[in-house]
Amino acid sequence: MDRDPEYRRPACRWHRWAGDALGRGRYFLLATVIISISAGAVMLAAAGRRYTSFATILPSSRGFSGVDIADPSIEELGLYLHMSTRRSLLPLYPDILGSRLIGLDILKQCYTYTEKGKRVSRTLQEHLGVGNDHAALIVLGNRVARFWADRSTNTLVLEVTTDNPELSAGVVNAYIARLEEFNSRDRASTAREVCRFVSEKFESCRKELLAAEEKLKLFRDTNRNFDMSTDPRMLMEHRRLERTVELEQVLFFELGKQLRRAGIDAERDIPILNVLDYGCTPGKPSWPKPVQLLITFACAGLGIGVLILVAVESFRRWRTGGNRETVDNLLDEIRRDLRSVPLVRRCVGGRT
Repeated sequence: MDRDPEYRRPACRWHRWAGDALGRGRYFLLATVIISISAGAVMLAAAGRRYTSFATILPSSRGFSGVDIADPSIEELGLYLHMSTRRSLLPLYPDILGSRLIGLDILKQCYTYTEKGKRVSRTLQEHLGVGNDHAALIVLGNRVARFWADRSTNTLVLEVTTDNPELSAGVVNAYIARLEEFNSRDRASTAREVCRFVSEKFESCRKELLAAEEKLKLFRDTNRNFDMSTDPRMLMEHRRLERTVELEQVLFFELGKQLRRAGIDAERDIPILNVLDYGCTPGKPSWPKPVQLLITFACAGLGIGVLILVAVESFRRWRTGGNRETVDNLLDEIRRDLRSVPLVRRCVGGRT
């Protein structure tokens, strides 16, 4: 495709002007970059270090090892497997860890770590220097702790950042311990309440069955010839005691089935936390990163130096020309060069 001849022409006067300005100011640019790098080094030395500790958890449901199932049927086994996998609590864990209940426990817990060569023991809230609980929770959620669920690996990631490496690791492990405690103690669900209720009824029914069987046994021992007796009262009493025993047996077996199912639900409701990586003391700070910081300052200094050179050269040419004709000519040339670019020409033509 043939391009506009004007697009292939040599560099215009404003290109030479920009090259001359940068050529004359190369030492100025070098000095600007050196000053920027020096400022970055000073900031790097004065800035406080931040240390980040990580932990990874793989939540999973409890298996058959935690449930006493005597001769389960195929239907019950399929039901149990369906209930164990139908719902994942992974998306809920970040909200649980970020709740006010667990946040206050983490802030009020005492941690022991090394600070300025001495072993100190204080709470996280005291270390942060925030006396108000509400403000301390805001600092904890915004600057210290982060949690997220990694959907690609189905893991829960905990991240804690403080100015002390030992404290960061201690807070991460405190979160893990508190989450395990929450699963085993605080998370009282309906299934566990039902299991407790059915267990009490099962024990009561067992005692009543034993009592009914004991009465029937005592009656038979006292009246050994009841089967040959013609006394209607004796026969009626015997049938009544037998019906009581049969009824208590039916209730006992039915409550036994309900107790087994409630136990499965209760065990399923307490997930296991498989901790893949506990929080360890970081060996180097996570912020600031020296190389990135110095490169950023050097690029910023170079950009500022170029802007200053362009501004100074523009002002100098405007002053030496005695009027704005030179600057206007340069601007006209820049506009013509831009219009010669096909992409710019199409954009301008589209607007018109």
